[in-house]
Amino acid sequence: MDSIGVLRDATKLREVIDCANADGDPDKEKAKLARLLQEQESQASVDLKGLGLWHGALDHVGIIQVPVDETMERFVLMFAELQTEERSVGEKLRSLEDESSAIEAEIRASRLAGDVPTEKDLVSSRAARDEAWESLRSDWRGGGAYDPAGCEGFNRSMGEADEVADRLRRESDRVAEQATLMGRKLRVDDLLRRAKDATESIRARISAAQQEWEQAWEPAGITPRTPAEMRGWAQKHARLTKAAHEISSTHESLRAVDELIATRREELLLVLQELGESEPPSGSALSPVLRRARAILESVDAERRRREQRTEILDDLRQKLPCPVPRISPSSVPRNAPGPGRGMTA
Repeated sequence: MDSIGVLRDATKLREVIDCANADGDPDKEKAKLARLLQEQESQASVDLKGLGLWHGALDHVGIIQVPVDETMERFVLMFAELQTEERSVGEKLRSLEDESSAIEAEIRASRLAGDVPTEKDLVSSRAARDEAWESLRSDWRGGGAYDPAGCEGFNRSMGEADEVADRLRRESDRVAEQATLMGRKLRVDDLLRRAKDATESIRARISAAQQEWEQAWEPAGITPRTPAEMRGWAQKHARLTKAAHEISSTHESLRAVDELIATRREELLLVLQELGESEPPSGSALSPVLRRARAILESVDAERRRREQRTEILDDLRQKLPCPVPRISPSSVPRNAPGPGRGMTA
């Protein structure tokens, strides 16, 4: 700086530097935000690939219309209850099928020892006997001739009825066993039919619940897995949505810092240009411009202090000289002007 020139006014420069100092270190903040953004985007990219079922950009993940938590929990409980019921009905059905097969095996084994007459067989044979007898009696009452074939038929049917009755008495145990087996078979078959009906009913309810569940995901354009699996998926989606918002917020913060840096840099460069500094530092960072501005401010302040010291020296000399000395502007006094202790006696 020329020592005899006009002292530059650094008031505006000082104000701009004070504003920049109040902002902290925007360049450092920018670098910090850039690192954070890179970490956030890298982790979000990994999480997005691991989400599955949906393939889109991260900034669109928040627009997916995922069923609310209450809906999710309702379906989780509904499917859990249906599955428990289906499992119970299935176990009962298999047990009845096994029991039915076992009874059929017992019936087959009993029949291998020979068929045994039943009460139905006895009733049927007695009915045939009575019918033959009524036929003969009707003929006799009508004055019909003796019918050897009819008598033979009656005798045969009577013998068969007696045989069935005798066998029932002789094989009463086997008759009772087969009757018991048939009764059990009828009972189990009835339970089996009901179990099959219950199975069809629970399957229909599961199908209806599945359809309702898929409809709940239609707005999202996703074919859902089970409610329990989709609850985990929804939690991942919520974390991704939060990450997308955080990334957006970091972008906004980064843009704000960039704007602040550009504004402060422009203000500093404008003031420096007014002070005669026409060659700005290269790049877009604020720190180099701020360092130059601080250096110039320190230079101006140092020159101001030197000029104040010269003024004090001149004022002191004027008081000590016997003759009045015209006041000299501090700017006209050379830097090497003599003073106390520098070639001039008091």
